[in-house]
Amino acid sequence: MTKFNKINNVAGWAVLILSTIVYWLTAEPTGSFWDCGEFIGCAYKLQVPHSPGAPLFIILAHLVTLLAPDPSKVALTVNYFSGFSSALTNLFLFWSITALGIKIIGKKVAELSSAEIIALIGAGLVGAFSNAFADSFWFSAVEGEVYASSSFFTAIVFWAILKWEQVADEPYGDRWIIFIGYMLGLAVGIHLLGLLAIPAIVFVYYFKKYKATNFGMVKAFGASVLILAFIQYGVIPQIPSLSAKFDIIFVNSLHMPFNSGVVFFLLLVTISLIGLLIYYKNEKTIFAITALVCFPRFILVNDAGFFTKIILIGAFAGAVYLYRLNKNAYFLNLATLTVLFIIVGYSSYLMVVIRANANPSINMGDPSDPITLLSYLNREQYGDRPLLYGPTYNARPIDIDYESGDMRYSRVDAEHKYVEQGRKPVIKYDSGDEILFPRIYDNDDPSHVRFYRSWLGKKEGEKPTMGDNLNFFFTYQVGYMYWRYFLWNFSGRQNDIQGINHDVKSGNWITGFPFIDKILVGDQSKLPYPMNSNKANNKFYMIP
Repeated sequence: MTKFNKINNVAGWAVLILSTIVYWLTAEPTGSFWDCGEFIGCAYKLQVPHSPGAPLFIILAHLVTLLAPDPSKVALTVNYFSGFSSALTNLFLFWSITALGIKIIGKKVAELSSAEIIALIGAGLVGAFSNAFADSFWFSAVEGEVYASSSFFTAIVFWAILKWEQVADEPYGDRWIIFIGYMLGLAVGIHLLGLLAIPAIVFVYYFKKYKATNFGMVKAFGASVLILAFIQYGVIPQIPSLSAKFDIIFVNSLHMPFNSGVVFFLLLVTISLIGLLIYYKNEKTIFAITALVCFPRFILVNDAGFFTKIILIGAFAGAVYLYRLNKNAYFLNLATLTVLFIIVGYSSYLMVVIRANANPSINMGDPSDPITLLSYLNREQYGDRPLLYGPTYNARPIDIDYESGDMRYSRVDAEHKYVEQGRKPVIKYDSGDEILFPRIYDNDDPSHVRFYRSWLGKKEGEKPTMGDNLNFFFTYQVGYMYWRYFLWNFSGRQNDIQGINHDVKSGNWITGFPFIDKILVGDQSKLPYPMNSNKANNKFYMIP
């Protein structure tokens, strides 16, 4: 082990220990006033929190609660778990910074001078502790919520791709890719924020394996979006969706026990993936196995005709066939193995179904079968939010389509079948009331509608334009909400009072320089008591 590696390891563990000490000394003694009480209660008794759930967090936090000396310390132990998860985040952040620093210097580790080692370790310490004591991160580190452990998974997967980059050309170096897949699958069981590391991972892979070009970077970005979409819109919802479709067939048509279709589908997926892993010698076998993998998605859905399904199966299988003729099967094997480990990590959601069937006192949504689990994962209790195209806040429905929506089912144990409950209604709006990238969409909540009008200066009944929509996005969602939140951490914070609509007395970011803050939010020296003594008032003078 080189001199740098020894110092790097010791400094990283020092970051972990110091961060843990600080977070545990400042931990909440009980529960914070929001979702923390729910998560702590669910962890203590292995119960089911609000959708889309956090089963891995509940499992890990439950193990921690077993160390509590008495029930009054359960909340504190869960808060300690968040603190340790955050400290681990700082550890892997430190090692990621030093790994990137070595790339910038452009030398081998054994060739680093003492001055370069000091610079690298110093950079890592500054970066890790800047994160450790950032307002938002420290806040999450001392309470029983999912964001601390979610940050840990984000940090470890990015650190892992840098480890892969160092050994990518060595035998078995791609084991780090499989490890990343498993970590991403586990991360889904805590929070989807862990998936946001995927674009960075893809770019590291691209720059290592290929000669960088402008078009190549565009393709790498497109590949990262496809991988992210595959996990978020493919693996996460489609496994329970197809499980539900199989279970309906097995229960209603074949009169088999509940969940028998789920078991069959999971066995089908497992056999298909294992088949791809162990047999890459024959193109006909590739074709057959691929068709088997595609069968559940295209045969059981209702949104395509029979010939369309056949064409889709043939196109996908044909693409794999051509790929096999022109490329080494190693990459396909690696991709399949990574997907398999993503699914293994994602299997933490089985805990949700198991515990929901036990009917615990906290059982949000009662996801006790694949039908209700799908609703739970899709957050149906919160309604739909248009992301790419949808109505504005003044849009009114012109029709409600009860025919084209997805059929809803409910489990009836007395009849031993799933009973149709009617199709999900599809609300239709006039095309003139719908826009691309709708940010001012909520027409159900009158308070939201009033806020849109107030922020945009629109009169009641006045139709918003695309310009108003973009104005709201850039000035409120980005300018006010995002940058304010960001600068709380790195510039300063006025107080901890929720501010809305540019209230100069509450919740703004500040710099600590009176002449600048006077322009931004007025003369802070004139604030009356107790506003002038708020303990959340932080001044960082933009030094970070």
